[in-house]
Amino acid sequence: MRIYTLFFCIALTTFSCGPRSGIHEDNNNSDQIIDEVSEKQWCGNAVMDSQNYDWAIKELKIDGDGNHGQKLFKQNCAVCHSLNYKGPEAAGLDGFYQRIPDPKTEWFKNYILSSTKVYKSGDSYAKKLRTQYPKERMTEFEGLLSDQDINDIMIYVVGNTK
Repeated sequence: MRIYTLFFCIALTTFSCGPRSGIHEDNNNSDQIIDEVSEKQWCGNAVMDSQNYDWAIKELKIDGDGNHGQKLFKQNCAVCHSLNYKGPEAAGLDGFYQRIPDPKTEWFKNYILSSTKVYKSGDSYAKKLRTQYPKERMTEFEGLLSDQDINDIMIYVVGNTK
C-alpha cells in the first residue's frame, strides 16, 4: 500500500506542476491557480521556511518577498529551470549561487534581465554557460519584470538552493 501512496504522490507532483510561462499569458486565473498549488504544496518547495528567505535577503542585501518570487519563478522560469540539479530545458539551479561570479547579486540580476548582454560583455561565466548549453537561450526579461519582481525571484531561488 505504501508503494502505491508514494507513486500517487510522485505522479501528483509531476503532473500538477506542468510548465507555465505566465509572462506572456493573459489568463486572469493563472494567479489563482498558482496560489492554490502553492497552498497545497504540490510542487515542492511550495512554502519556504521564512528563515531561508531571511538568509537570502541578508546574503543578497536586497528587500523582497520570496513567496511572490516563487509564483513568478513558476510562471516565468520553471518552464526551463528547476531548483534541483537538472532543469527541464536548461541548467538546474541547485548550488548555482556559489558558482556565479562576484558581485553575485548584481551578476544574478543582470543575467535575469538579459543573459545576452552579460554574455556579450565578455563575462567568462556567461560564456561557459553558453558553451555548456548551446541550444538554450534564456528569455530576456528586461522591460518585462520590475526590479522588485527580480528581487523576489532572486530571494526565492537563493533561499531554495543555498
